[in-house]
Amino acid sequence: MRRQPIPRYALAAAMVLVLAEAALAAGLRPARDFFYLLVWWPYVALADGLVKARRGASPATATPAGLAALAFWSVSFWLVFEAYNLVLGNWRYVGLVAARPVRWAGYVLSFATVLPAVLVTAGWFETLRPFRRLAVPRFAWTPRRRLAAGLAGVAAAALPLIQPRWAYPLVWVGPFLVLDAAVDALGGPGLVRCLAAGRGGRVAALLAAGLFCGLLWEFWNYWAGAKWVYHVPLPRVLDVRLFEMPLPGFLGFLPFALECEAAARLLSALGLLPPVEGLPPPRRRLPGWAAAAAAALQPPLWALAFALMDRVTVVSFR
Repeated sequence: MRRQPIPRYALAAAMVLVLAEAALAAGLRPARDFFYLLVWWPYVALADGLVKARRGASPATATPAGLAALAFWSVSFWLVFEAYNLVLGNWRYVGLVAARPVRWAGYVLSFATVLPAVLVTAGWFETLRPFRRLAVPRFAWTPRRRLAAGLAGVAAAALPLIQPRWAYPLVWVGPFLVLDAAVDALGGPGLVRCLAAGRGGRVAALLAAGLFCGLLWEFWNYWAGAKWVYHVPLPRVLDVRLFEMPLPGFLGFLPFALECEAAARLLSALGLLPPVEGLPPPRRRLPGWAAAAAAALQPPLWALAFALMDRVTVVSFR
């Protein structure tokens, strides 16, 4: 496909990123308190613009309603991991805004970036030559193997709650196996089925996007005033850090990106997302009343999760 100029909104987003960095370096209070929002939403817009320039279409321009819905469900998706962290205690938040309405609005706007950031970044990597139509060896993906993978995922998702000290890394593996098996059961295709068919480009792009976004998450977090810090039970020899993150922890961003895609594919398969450029179309839509009820249930669940985070996960306010 013939390349297009980088759209103006992407160039404007790049300028906002530069200004946000400058404001933080100057020590401006709003930049310190809201740095995450000031860099991640412009980053999503910039990455989306790069996708449009290379592919001619992007989630924001081709399916804006789908991207907005993806951001909505991204909050609920990330709160699953915040719920895990109530038990695991692997990260804590420091320096958050003391005013609860502002802080909770910040939670929503921050967590809404997770799925769009990873998936739009993966879309950009997918346009690059090494990822386009990447072939991998085929293998049989039978219903029995899918069931075994799903059951293994259930076990891997449960173990961190039973043995948090040593099983906590499974948080970044188990949910993917469960979600991907569910996508396949609904007619998919799941990511493992794509690999079984010899199509490895999307998976490779997701792995690259996970690591790339992970580096950006940790880099930008390190300099922010409102931030997270890690308390991971690692042997001292392994607790070598890049920014706030122990180096082994960066491996978790690889399966996390697969979890992001699997969650988006499941939402799409159920019809909870309008069409999103780059995702398979819905397969088995929920009845309209069920989809509406599921969406209406999310904000009360968010409020419960935010209250628990404030009590358990947030260490300090400013």
